Amino acid sequence: MWPLLPPESLPGMAARLDWQRDGRDWPLKEHSRFVEAAGLRWHVQRLGHGPAWLLLHGTGAATHSWRDLAPRLARHATVVAIDLPGHGFTSAPPGFGMFSASYTLPGMAAAVGELLRVLKLHPHGIVGHSAATPLAAHLFAWRAGDPKALHRLIDGTGSKLDARGVELYGRLVRNPHHCYAALAMMAQWDVAPLWADLPRLGARLHLGIGARDRAVPPAQGRRVHLHVPGSTLVEWPQLGHLAHEEEPAVAARWLEGLARHEAMAHDARHV
Repeated sequence: MWPLLPPESLPGMAARLDWQRDGRDWPLKEHSRFVEAAGLRWHVQRLGHGPAWLLLHGTGAATHSWRDLAPRLARHATVVAIDLPGHGFTSAPPGFGMFSASYTLPGMAAAVGELLRVLKLHPHGIVGHSAATPLAAHLFAWRAGDPKALHRLIDGTGSKLDARGVELYGRLVRNPHHCYAALAMMAQWDVAPLWADLPRLGARLHLGIGARDRAVPPAQGRRVHLHVPGSTLVEWPQLGHLAHEEEPAVAARWLEGLARHEAMAHDARHV
């Protein structure tokens, strides 16, 4: 068993991602800003007008994963995408410790909640991409200088990305600080309490899964659907774990349809 040391403690390791250097051609850069909240400096992208959607990327990813979906949603809504703590261009929690409380589910939720307070944002809906994925473990083992390894990593999700998508993931996983944050996040997440609380969520849960997902078996999504009363489930036969990046138009139509349905249901309840 090997201890996982913070990247800054290892000689010769690359610096954290730098906005001036690594963000020079970042997707939707024109909508980016940096916000101080919960002791962190957050990378936030905001575009569009209307009811607010909050987009939360999966473990090991960043705002780039919404690059094609966000503009579609922004035609009728305010879209806010963030880099989670230690990911992408958001700073890491103080101390950057693997077992920092900031990387737990409650700690992460509290930090995002404080960011929303600072932004004065009350999301109409929250769109989250899977955080319960073995991607972090793959990142830890990945060899940054081997392009074939990056393609194997993406192939392991069951998704097919274009060259731009592959290049952006490569930029992230070549940075040890980003990878360390992904591992810390996964090491700290205890989903058992969340599983117990899901049936009492208090909000409608809508699940969209790719039938070709190799990272999180589609059966897991079906299990959650059966576990949560009133939830809905849609499966896309030809898509994988990164379905929203493979076919952003499909994901946008699904989300916009859900928004219309929820609005109609709300109006019917208040007639």
